[in-house]
Amino acid sequence: MRLVVCVPVYNEAGSVAGVLDRIAALPSVNHIVIVDDGSTDGSSAVLDKWVAGHKDRATLLRHEQNKGYSGALLTGLRHTVAGYRAGQYADSDIVATVDADGQHDPAELAGFVETMERENLDVVWARRDFSLYALHKKLGNYYMSAVGTIFAGMRFHDIESGYCLFRMKAIDAALQAHKRDWRYSISMTLAVTLVRLGFKVSNEPIASIKIYRSRTRVIDAFIDTMALAHARYQVEMYKLRRKSPAQRGPFLVGALAWTVFATLLALIAVRSIFLSADSANNYAHVWYISDHLYNGSLPFHIDSLSNGKALAFPYAFIPWTFAAILHPAFGDYAVTWTMVLGVLFLVWVVWRTQLRDPWLLTLFILFPALIESTIAFQMAYVWSLAFAFLYVHELERRRFVRAGFWLLLAAGTHPLITGIILAIHNLWLIGRSRDLRRPVVIMSVIVVLALIPQALYLKSSSSIEDTSVGYAVAITALTLVPRLALFYLPPLLRWGAAQRPDIVGSTLMAGTFAVLALFYMLPNNGFGQPWEGFYGLYHGAYDDYRDYFSSTTFVPGATYRVMEATNKEQGQYRFIQHGAILSNDFFGETMYRQTWTQPEYETYIQKKTIDYVVISRGYGRGYRLPFRNEIRLLEAEDIAGKARMVYSDLKGRFVVYDVRPIKAAVAS
Repeated sequence: MRLVVCVPVYNEAGSVAGVLDRIAALPSVNHIVIVDDGSTDGSSAVLDKWVAGHKDRATLLRHEQNKGYSGALLTGLRHTVAGYRAGQYADSDIVATVDADGQHDPAELAGFVETMERENLDVVWARRDFSLYALHKKLGNYYMSAVGTIFAGMRFHDIESGYCLFRMKAIDAALQAHKRDWRYSISMTLAVTLVRLGFKVSNEPIASIKIYRSRTRVIDAFIDTMALAHARYQVEMYKLRRKSPAQRGPFLVGALAWTVFATLLALIAVRSIFLSADSANNYAHVWYISDHLYNGSLPFHIDSLSNGKALAFPYAFIPWTFAAILHPAFGDYAVTWTMVLGVLFLVWVVWRTQLRDPWLLTLFILFPALIESTIAFQMAYVWSLAFAFLYVHELERRRFVRAGFWLLLAAGTHPLITGIILAIHNLWLIGRSRDLRRPVVIMSVIVVLALIPQALYLKSSSSIEDTSVGYAVAITALTLVPRLALFYLPPLLRWGAAQRPDIVGSTLMAGTFAVLALFYMLPNNGFGQPWEGFYGLYHGAYDDYRDYFSSTTFVPGATYRVMEATNKEQGQYRFIQHGAILSNDFFGETMYRQTWTQPEYETYIQKKTIDYVVISRGYGRGYRLPFRNEIRLLEAEDIAGKARMVYSDLKGRFVVYDVRPIKAAVAS
C-alpha cells in the first residue's frame, strides 16, 4: 500500500516548511504533491528550496493566480489521479490531504491508515477536535454538517474537515462525477459525492487540532450550501449518464416528479400570502397570536372573529406559535414558510421512518391527499401527520415514552382529524398486537386525560355552536377518508413492494401520473374544483379593499359579513387587520353560505349583530350549493329601504351594504 499526501499552500511561508518536514519524516509516505496557489508572501521561495532537497519524494505544482482552497486541492488530487490512471498506483493506494498551516498533525496519518485497513474503508473523513474553536465556528460547522448529512444521506459530525484520506479508486470516481468547486467547499462536496457513489466513508476518527485558524466568512455558509446541492445534482447526473437508455426512463420520470413537487413548494414559498381554501385562517390566527405574544399575553379567543367567540387555538398550537414568534421579523412570510417547512418536515419524517426506497417516497409525494393538503394550506394537518408518523416509528421500536410524546403532539395539533386517525390506529393495534396492547392503552388514556382541557376549550368554539351534529359528523367523515388513506399509504406501499417488487418501477410511475392527471381533470374529484384549488399558484395576493379602508364609509369596530369567492378569502384577513369585527370565523360552517328566505336572512342579520355586508364579485364561484340569492336579497332590501348600498368599488370588485336598519327593525 502506497501513501501520497497532497498539501495546498497559500501564503503560509512561516509554517509550510515545518509541515512538509513532518510529513516527509513519516516512512509510510511515498510521495508529497504540493500546490502553490499563487502565494504572494514568500511561500514560493520556501517551497522551491524545500522541494530542491526532496526531489525524489515531492512534486511542486503552481497556480499563477490564486484559485482558492478548492481549486488548489483539485489540482493536487487530479495530478495524483492522473498517476493512478497511468498505472503508478493501485486501487487500494491512498491519497491524503493535509493543510499547510500546521493545524493538522501528520503523525496521525498512520492511525487513520490503520483504521482504513482494519475497517475496510474507502474514505476516512477525520473529524476535528473543536476544543480550540469559538462558539460561532462550532455552530457554523454544526449547520454545514447537518446540511451535508441531508445531501449525503449519511451522518457527518464534521463535514468541513480538510484532513481526509481516499483510496485511489474512490477519489478517481469522485473526480469523474465532480467537476468544480467554490472557495472552501471541496471538503463537503467530495463527501456528498463519495457517499452517493456508494463508497464506504467514516467520519468517526478524530483529528487533534494544534492551532485554530479560519478564513471562512458568513457568506461561505450560503456558498457551501449551494455547492452541496450542486454536488448532489452532479453525482446524480453522473450516475444517470452511466445507465443504459432503458434504465434512464424511470429515473427521469422520478426526477420529473420531484421537480414538480419542489416547484410546487417554491411557488408557495415565494408568496407572502398564498391564496387557498384554508390559508386565510392560518394568516389571521398567526397575526393575532403574534400581536398578543409580543404584548405579553397568550390569547384564548380572537375578539375580531365570530363576534369575539372564535378560538385563538382551535388547533395547530405548535406551528402557529412558531410562526407567530417569527412574524415580527418576516411578516406573513413566516406563515407561508411554516407551511412549506411542515410539508418538508413531513416528507423527511416519512423518508427517515417509513419509506427508505426513493420510488416509494416518490409515490408518497404524488398522492392526491398530500398534494391537496399542501395546496389547500392545511398547516395543522400536515404538521400533525408528521408527529403521527414519529409516534408510529417510536412505537415500532418500543420506545414508549417518546411514542407517547409524539402521540400527544399529533392528537393535540389536530384533534378532529389526526386525533381520530390515531384513535382508529390504536384500536387496531390493541386488537392485533398482544405485546403492544398494554402500552398503547396506557398511552392512549394518558393522552386523552391530557387533552381534556383542550376538548373543553374546543367545545366553546363558535364553529361547534353553529354546527349541527349531523353536519359535523358528515363533514368530518368526508374529510377523514383521504387523510386516513394518506396515513396508511406508507405501510401499504411497503407491503406492495414486498409482495411484488416489479411494481416499483417505470410502469407504476407512468400509471400513477396517468391516474393523477385524470384525477385533477375531473370536475368533482372530492377536493373541490381542481383549477380553482390551484388558484394561488398563479395568482398573487390582492388588496382590493385598500380604497374602501381609507374611505369614510369604512367603520372600524363595526361587525362585517364579508363574502368572497372560494380560495380568495384574504379580504377577511384584511378587514380584521384594519379593526373590523367579522360575524364569522374562517371555518365554512360559520359562514352560512346558503339560499335564504327574506325572514331567515333578516333574523340572521339581527342574531349575528351584523352592521355591514360585503359581497365580492366572485362570491359563489366554486361552491356546489346554490346560495347566490344573497345579493338579490340585499338589492330587494335596498329597494325596500331596509338596507342601503354605501360603497361600490369603482372596478366592480365588491359592494358594501349597510344592514343596520334590518338589525334594528328585527330587534324592535
